[in-house]
Amino acid sequence: MQLARVWILLAVVIAGCQDRPKAPALRDDPVFEDARSGLRFLAPTGWTETARSAFPDGPADKDTMLVRYQPPPTDKPASFEVSFIDAPESADVGAMLAAPSHGVSSWTLAESPEPLKRNDAPATRYRLTQNKLTKESIVFRRAGRLYFFTFVYSTSDSTVRERMHDVVQSVSWSK
Repeated sequence: MQLARVWILLAVVIAGCQDRPKAPALRDDPVFEDARSGLRFLAPTGWTETARSAFPDGPADKDTMLVRYQPPPTDKPASFEVSFIDAPESADVGAMLAAPSHGVSSWTLAESPEPLKRNDAPATRYRLTQNKLTKESIVFRRAGRLYFFTFVYSTSDSTVRERMHDVVQSVSWSK
């Protein structure tokens, strides 16, 4: 009976030591690259990567964060993240962006969506607001998937728009 308990305990210990999924390591690289999605862009200058996830094997049925950056602490907090979701051409992107996010219960579209082209990739810029916050998303559509390059910042902080411009200008796709 004692030997059986030892074997059971040993089996439990071995089962608990198996590999578990791990998030990718955070990096301070000046360039973000993800081979699975084919995405490459310059990280915002002076900002720190604070979160990163692995690109999924299957469909992305919900908004999935790929990477997030934050500037050094100031009295005007900001963030930048890239996320994606599989969505049909008919998806109402404005409504998706107006939904609760970044600690805000709902966003208001501040102006009409603006079509853009970055390195031969069509995109659309959306600008939303809520109180003293601005949320700007540059949205790329690639093979049935929407990629959101989203900056959230204090409306009075003009430096964030410069970072956003630099990042979006550098976006390239290898796939």
